[in-house]
Amino acid sequence: MRRKSKWTEAGVISALRSFYGGFVSGGRRRGKPPSLEIANPPLIGGARRVFGSLKAAMEAAGLPYPPQAPSPWTKEAIVEALRRMHAQGKDLSLRGVTDRSNGSLLGPALHRFGSWRAAVEAAGIDYASVARVKEWHAEDVLEGLRDRHRKGLELGGGTLQHEDLRLWAAAKRHFGSYEKARKAAGLPIEPAAPEWSWAASQFRKTIKQLHREGVDLASASIRKTHKDLFYAARSRLGSWERAVESAGVRYDTVRRAREWSEQAVIDRLRELHKSGAELRAGSIQKSDVPLGGAVQRYFGTLRKAMAAAGLPYVDGRSGGPSRPIGHWTESLVLSSLRELHAEGADLRFRSVQTKRQPLFFAAKHFFGSYTRAVSEAGINYWEMSQLHLRRRREQAPPSTAVEEE
Repeated sequence: MRRKSKWTEAGVISALRSFYGGFVSGGRRRGKPPSLEIANPPLIGGARRVFGSLKAAMEAAGLPYPPQAPSPWTKEAIVEALRRMHAQGKDLSLRGVTDRSNGSLLGPALHRFGSWRAAVEAAGIDYASVARVKEWHAEDVLEGLRDRHRKGLELGGGTLQHEDLRLWAAAKRHFGSYEKARKAAGLPIEPAAPEWSWAASQFRKTIKQLHREGVDLASASIRKTHKDLFYAARSRLGSWERAVESAGVRYDTVRRAREWSEQAVIDRLRELHKSGAELRAGSIQKSDVPLGGAVQRYFGTLRKAMAAAGLPYVDGRSGGPSRPIGHWTESLVLSSLRELHAEGADLRFRSVQTKRQPLFFAAKHFFGSYTRAVSEAGINYWEMSQLHLRRRREQAPPSTAVEEE
């Protein structure tokens, strides 16, 4: 039976007035209040249940809506600012405006237009004239790949990423993957060299042997105990389940993962909350990988899953409520990472933590860890970090040692 809500109309109105009392007087704002969704999730949930929406609840309480003053950066204001900056000869490339010391126009532009390029073009400015990198089109990608083939240059994904990162990134952007771009260019994809992959017979034999020895073949366990086998099998057959089945072992006899659904995620979160477990995104990814995957699959973020379960969302090292993160959203974090990666920017942990702190902390805020955000953006963190490490080594003087991350 569904539990009766403790919230009443009078209770919601009283709580809203108490929460915003120090920031609103006489129907006018006197300061910037904290986010109600972050500071008091039960109250915003109660307001929506009783009045149907937060706006209706705020109006019933005689408070202005929205609680925070709207951003002065409208589309028109952003377009005007871009035209003025362009006339002044300022650097309007993505890398140029990422420097926060030059102002905070990038965030509002991403929020209003979806991408920096869309904002620049809305201002009537040719993006190719301000971008620091070549503007790639699909035909440019195909011709670039064919040209490398004619010259006898290596076409492996890792080699191209190292020698021509912009061509590699453009191939992924226009065709979805580097392999599809090569296929569209009419260039065959050679099978992986033996030293870089296991033979199918080898890992099938190994799986059978491990099964006979009673080794736990559930994916969560084998990923820790036999990492090479796990990833080789996934690479060759698409999933660990197919690899196990190909070895003649029924996967349903070894899998430990539960059948997930929205309600199953909610029940599990409530169960962990009741037991006092730490329910931060990073902690869940370490302690309960299947749950972390189910949260992302059914709700997108842990914050939304916690809200659906009626539980307070906490984040940050202090363990308190997650603090506001300015203009950043999950989609803005991902689009920023992808655009910077396409431009060849160094997105290693230490580099971004030092040079792009707003992006770094927003990534941790929404995804639990910076590296997880990079992965969600479709970027292979290991390959990217190795590429930039090699670049630093090549650029460093012979006597200078380049530290590894």
